[in-house]
Amino acid sequence: MVNARFSVDSVPDNGIDASLFFDAVKGIPFAMVFDFNETKTYIELLSDEPDLYVKGICYRIPGLELSKAATGPSKGNFRIGSFLKVNLDSREVLKTSHGIFEDCFNLGIEKGTFGILFLPAKDQEIEYSSKEIENSLTSIETKETSSINSRIAGYNSSYSTQHDVFYNSDDKIVLGYILNSINKALLKGSAVYKTLFFTDVENPYINNYLHSKFLILESGLVYNYGISDIAEYLSKSKQIILGSNELGYLLDFEGIHRVNHIIETGNFPSKGDIGIGTIMKHAVLDSNRGLYLDRSILNLGVLISGLPGTGKTHESMAIVEQVIKLGIPTVVISSTKEWDNFAYDNNLYCVRLLNDKSPINFFSCPDKSNRDKFWRDLAMLLASASDAGPYRRPLEKCLIDAFRRIYKSTGSPSPADVIEETIKSIIDMHGKRTNTGVKYTKHGENIKAALENLIDLLSNAEYSSEFGIKFEDMLGKGAVFDASEAGSNMKKLVYSLILNQFYSIISSTDESGDNSLRMLLVVEEAELVFKDDDSPAVEDMRTRIQDFRKKGIGLIFITHGALEIDSDLRRLLQIKLYFRQSSDMAIYAVKDLLSDIDNDRLVSKIKHMPSGVFGLSSISKDGYHRYPMDLLFLKSLFYNYAGKRDRDLIKGYLKSNSIPIPEEIYENLVFSGYPELNTADSQSEKNYKILQRISKLVLKYMGNKVYEVPFDKLEYGFNLIKDRVYDLELSTENDVCLLHLAIKPSGIGMKIGFTLRHGKLGIVEN
Repeated sequence: MVNARFSVDSVPDNGIDASLFFDAVKGIPFAMVFDFNETKTYIELLSDEPDLYVKGICYRIPGLELSKAATGPSKGNFRIGSFLKVNLDSREVLKTSHGIFEDCFNLGIEKGTFGILFLPAKDQEIEYSSKEIENSLTSIETKETSSINSRIAGYNSSYSTQHDVFYNSDDKIVLGYILNSINKALLKGSAVYKTLFFTDVENPYINNYLHSKFLILESGLVYNYGISDIAEYLSKSKQIILGSNELGYLLDFEGIHRVNHIIETGNFPSKGDIGIGTIMKHAVLDSNRGLYLDRSILNLGVLISGLPGTGKTHESMAIVEQVIKLGIPTVVISSTKEWDNFAYDNNLYCVRLLNDKSPINFFSCPDKSNRDKFWRDLAMLLASASDAGPYRRPLEKCLIDAFRRIYKSTGSPSPADVIEETIKSIIDMHGKRTNTGVKYTKHGENIKAALENLIDLLSNAEYSSEFGIKFEDMLGKGAVFDASEAGSNMKKLVYSLILNQFYSIISSTDESGDNSLRMLLVVEEAELVFKDDDSPAVEDMRTRIQDFRKKGIGLIFITHGALEIDSDLRRLLQIKLYFRQSSDMAIYAVKDLLSDIDNDRLVSKIKHMPSGVFGLSSISKDGYHRYPMDLLFLKSLFYNYAGKRDRDLIKGYLKSNSIPIPEEIYENLVFSGYPELNTADSQSEKNYKILQRISKLVLKYMGNKVYEVPFDKLEYGFNLIKDRVYDLELSTENDVCLLHLAIKPSGIGMKIGFTLRHGKLGIVEN
């Protein structure tokens, strides 16, 4: 037989049923070993197939997890001995539900081991012991006679009495108990064991500790013994045998280990083509039985939530991969790079925003979409994402005013024109033009400031072009939009711009898709857009979720915490996969799960789940009928990257559609000499003063400074985006623009000359 050692890695929070443990190891010798060096409990088995027995133990006792120990089996110089634990006052052998050694690792002992060996008794040993005990019991006197002499009225008299002595016989109590335990075990089909303790010879403290726990009947020393040697010794010696039902107090799983929280959950039929995971028996033991949902269930909305590292992204990828293999177009908006390789594996477009220079005009209305609805939704989403605070509604009004004008003549305006028109609207509503520039009201200043992130985003060459990739083309094949390079504030804008394109494309979809899945939208870190309950984007999504279901559009939100999105949205998302939650969120998260389980137990479970396990609240479909499922716990799926690296899909798309990638060029700006001025003429004198006040040259795009240099020479060179329109300003030290010219770099250089028009100084491109 093999002597194998297993570490106790976790135990169930509701304790261990000793009878189940003994049933699982019935027929083989085993030892409970307490190691003070590692503060751990080990189980050592003597068997030809120890792994098989361990698997059976863990299956019979959900929550108990055993793994092959890194250290070898016990071996050394031991004091071994037999023992018995009897409580004579209560007339029964003491049995404890928590184990007799629960305080062993609180003694300050830092080295050494001790253990209890359990050796199944042979049939002839059981028969012999039973007969011995029966003979001993029948030979013990059961009656005792006593006499009393008395003298009454001068006469002597004598009385004798007899009484039972059974209840005064300690020997008979112990023997009766042992015989009863053997008979009870045999009747129940349980095992009967011989037991022996062993401790390190060199550590007397452990020996003293054992003396405090039970009666040591006899002991001796053995040298260089292992568990198999001790078992052989025990098999040849005559020892007390007891039924396993009376030995439960010796099973103790102390020391360093995890606690598995046991939850009794329901069972539900598994029907569908989208695998979600494998059902966890009692919420801790993987049954290897998969749970499947019908694909159309995804259009009820899915919320996947969990702390970082709990497995929610791999679970999401595994679900989405199955959807893609069914031929269903999928769009993923991601805040991390994790989804890039997923896109390459599954032959999706991967648009790495602010990274791969793919040109996108976020203001271009998709073909066949309602243009008016497009720009109205765009205004609402941009205002919500711009952190305008109390100025959100005024900003939205300015955007609507600008969009109404600009989209009247075109469905694909230049981003620069959009910003220009928006600034005009802000000036018209919250400012006025003066001789020295524009003066804004307080509202106007704050509204304009709220546009800074948008202008900053559009200042990137790839997002300033009038032409770019078409989102309807991306959706046809499926795409991942990676926004990991964007800052947190800019991510809100990027998410909103992409969502508006998606909303616009699906707006023309008919509403007969309730029992199908036509398209899937996945939003990672959905709280970026859908957190605040007073946000118009959230209010809008509350309505869209209903439309998504009717149109057959699946929706998956991924968040770090269950409460990080609006509570109304959370209620409308009918499928919830909750991985481990933080302590402050767990108490609220359990309310989302359909369960009658005690809340305290469920909160503890949600807080302590290991990675790769989640609670599922879902809907099952049978034909056209949908039914709520009881709470289940599942082992999550794991997405294995295939390692494909076809990164040229976007490049191929741009090339085949003749979409140019914005090109950065070096542009020379050469100024010609000043015009001749007649100082005797008053206008010429004004022009002369203007020239004297020029202090710097400023290049701007969408109102943002791109370059600012001293104006102290006539030739300059700048790195600029080809064919982009810049504002060239010659300004004073205090940023007052004196002369202005719009330029469009071409890479061949520009000659700029001063000119007099009607006597007024200006600059022109020659």
